[in-house]
Amino acid sequence: MTEIHGRFPTRKQRETYALGIVSLFPSLRDPFSTKGYEHFYDPEKGTGYISWRLKTLSRKNPKRARLEMSESGGPSRRRMTDIGQQLEGDACREAISFLVHADEAEVMQKMKQTFKHRQELIHNP
Repeated sequence: MTEIHGRFPTRKQRETYALGIVSLFPSLRDPFSTKGYEHFYDPEKGTGYISWRLKTLSRKNPKRARLEMSESGGPSRRRMTDIGQQLEGDACREAISFLVHADEAEVMQKMKQTFKHRQELIHNP
């Protein structure tokens, strides 16, 4: 299921697999439930063996999760270190107040110029 539908198959796909299990193995059908396959997947509650197994697979395969996170960003992503000229004192505060009413290109330029000052503010106890 995970090879075809990925790590998070839809509710309908999980329900189809549960129905397939009890169709192939009729002795596994639960005579006391409405559809007979709720033990494998209950679409109303989102519980059952299939849900439990998918959660366990995700937990046991952290390498895959870390790989996906590092491609999109996160703590392991490298920062851009070319910050260029930095503003100091009043000029820096003026640039920060300018950011409120500026367009995107101007904001990016001022963010680069005030990076060092903002980092000092963040890391200063």
